[in-house]
Amino acid sequence: MGDRGRDEPRIVLSARSDRALASVPSDCGPVDLVTLLYDGTPEEWRRMWRTEVGSVPRRELLCNVATLSRGATASSGVDSPTQVLPDRNLALRTLERPVDAEGFADTVAASLDERDSETVVMYLDALDKLIADAGGESTIAALERLRDDLPPSGVVVCGIDADAVDRATFERFGGLADEVVVDHSESNVGRAVERLRRADPTNFGYARRHWREARRGIERCERNYPKAKQIHRRLADPATTPRTLGATLKAFVDLGIIDVWSDTVGPTRYDLTVYDAGRLLEVGEALDAND
Repeated sequence: MGDRGRDEPRIVLSARSDRALASVPSDCGPVDLVTLLYDGTPEEWRRMWRTEVGSVPRRELLCNVATLSRGATASSGVDSPTQVLPDRNLALRTLERPVDAEGFADTVAASLDERDSETVVMYLDALDKLIADAGGESTIAALERLRDDLPPSGVVVCGIDADAVDRATFERFGGLADEVVVDHSESNVGRAVERLRRADPTNFGYARRHWREARRGIERCERNYPKAKQIHRRLADPATTPRTLGATLKAFVDLGIIDVWSDTVGPTRYDLTVYDAGRLLEVGEALDAND
């Protein structure tokens, strides 16, 4: 395992790909963010980052990996067009599998030439899939290059499904990493709840008291984009008012359970199409633990 200090760029390997975000420093502040995303959609990923890490990147390069359709021709994805969204400080690029690891490193190097922050976070959500695409040697060379291209406070966080690679491969990449995390005792949900408690104690209190009632309202509501009062009408003998239910729903947005529908004016409408029932149960357990 590498022995770099905290004032040098590092590679962190998370043995739970679904918990790798817990390895991103919670105090990293405004960053330039570079992501190689195999699983999920760009919007899901960006919402998860805001929820789990708490900061909004100053600039972001998001390389989203698309699965090839049957009969399609594979390409490295390096020459795929980049969609730049200046109002969101986002450059979005779609790559096709198999991904070329060193081509991805070339793309990142060009992005780093224009970075705005002293801290750069690179996040690879599924290193095991990159290894399957590019092979072990090419992936190692790309990771070493990515780390060496970073400023001193930079970090490369890699999630890896330990069950998807053999033991020798896991140990080899563990030896490359400066830190290997195998026990995420503080889950992403726990971090998000604690962050809400510190940042918005009022809505945290509403969520702690009313999360079960808000859950019932959401699951009884037949609208995709309702207002708080429309969800409230679905409740029988509620303990909440439309206002306190709205505060609870706002906390749910901050915790990554639902989202806000942006195509509206006037009272907030909530996007229930992204409702994550499993996450709400985890959040509820964490909220109850704060009693």
